[in-house]
Amino acid sequence: MDWLCGKAMTRLHLLRKLRSFQISTLILKIFYQTMMASGLFYAFVCWGGGLNSREKNRLNKVIQKDQSTFGETLHLLEEVWQTRCLRKFDTIAKNISHPLHDTTAATE
Repeated sequence: MDWLCGKAMTRLHLLRKLRSFQISTLILKIFYQTMMASGLFYAFVCWGGGLNSREKNRLNKVIQKDQSTFGETLHLLEEVWQTRCLRKFDTIAKNISHPLHDTTAATE
């Protein structure tokens, strides 16, 4: 977790530098999506449910700092985790060759 937050803070510094050069908001958002969100949310479905409240708060603070950098609302951890879990569930439910398909059919 420390490594992830450290990496996110380094990239936040780069995002702020880009903003200081008066780069367009669209470019800042693309930078956020590719460099920050992809790193924060990689395999988030797997490990996101196991975070304790302290770790969630640390990651949410990073997201809120990103949000204040380019002035747009970003999704916090819980929202992203729920969305991605539901998307993964739908993918498994629709794929009849997936090993967990029979399990998901019972819950639909």
